[in-house]
Amino acid sequence: MINVNALGQFFRGRRQGQGFTECVNENISLMSGGLVDPKKLFSQGMAAAEGAGAFLALGPGGTYTGFGSISLGTRLLKDLTGAIGLAGATRVGVVTAGVAVTRTFAVSVQ
Repeated sequence: MINVNALGQFFRGRRQGQGFTECVNENISLMSGGLVDPKKLFSQGMAAAEGAGAFLALGPGGTYTGFGSISLGTRLLKDLTGAIGLAGATRVGVVTAGVAVTRTFAVSVQ
């Protein structure tokens, strides 16, 4: 059963001295009536993100003129940014940021 009174905790904010992560964990536990373990929820989510990051950062994406071999994530970002009409420095910036994110998530599984 969901603890509706937990909404008060959410809108009042953290207790003095309570860390952000501890507060989020408490809110999840309260709102789910203790049925969801926040630590399991986040560890499973991070495992999925790490796996997706590794797949995108390490998976072969073919070759690109001037760059040689590129990752699958780079290829997908390159194609997506072109499809939505980004060009020049904006496109390069978005692709670079996206590749950095996939590599960040992939680090722990390499």
